[in-house]
Amino acid sequence: MEAGRSRRGIRIDETPDETIVHLPVQRGILRALGQVFMLGFWSLGGMLAFILVATGAAAPFFAVFLVGWAIGFVALVLRLLWTLLGRDTLIARPDGLVRKRSILFWGPRETFTARQARLLTYIENDPSRRVHVNNRTIAQPALEIAGDGRLARFGHGISKSDAEAVIAAVRARVGTEGAP
Repeated sequence: MEAGRSRRGIRIDETPDETIVHLPVQRGILRALGQVFMLGFWSLGGMLAFILVATGAAAPFFAVFLVGWAIGFVALVLRLLWTLLGRDTLIARPDGLVRKRSILFWGPRETFTARQARLLTYIENDPSRRVHVNNRTIAQPALEIAGDGRLARFGHGISKSDAEAVIAAVRARVGTEGAP
């Protein structure tokens, strides 16, 4: 099995049956600390609402509030786990491409046909993602599959050279027959 790694952590593994591309998730200590901070304050709000429901003060309102709070709490915990433990993997086979987003071993899969996989391209700025620093918009490069009735963007923050390596590896496995 051959393997290659870039500065950013992209890893491409070749096996006889498939090509596995490991895309790094955007991580950072400040991002994780911000999420922990938000989770702490979210927990305090939930505990206060729970105490108010238990004492009977405006119980119907806070009971409904707790349902929304619980959904938000689960979303925050999943976001923190994704930041710390998330993996984004592309698995290219001759019959198509599978994108796996997982936290440890759990997560959804998105399947693309070989025709759709051949539409994989690099975009220099994802129009659906905006990052502003000091009143300046920072470009968010990504990989994209657009066409054939599908739109999927992933691998945000990928460099052009890494994207070219990923695209070449996927197209080599999926083939070029009927390529656009």
